[in-house]
Amino acid sequence: MELPGWCVADTGAPLDQLQAFLDYGCHEFDCSPIKPGGPCFGPDTLLGHASWILDKFYREGGFCKKGLGFITRTNPSYEKCQYP
Repeated sequence: MELPGWCVADTGAPLDQLQAFLDYGCHEFDCSPIKPGGPCFGPDTLLGHASWILDKFYREGGFCKKGLGFITRTNPSYEKCQYP
């Protein structure tokens, strides 16, 4: 099933909750793409990394974490960092 759009971090989300979700997500998935040397590491920002993990959960489970992310129709891919 193809999901509409991408799940990205909400700029108004509490940063501590975004960090906690990112930490949790990296125990569930391989986060090497957002670690140093990975194609989605730069820019090294919490919002960027949280967007990557939020979209990973969206792709795998079909949900975008309410209060932390939102669905966008604008592809967040850039340079070598390609979102599905």
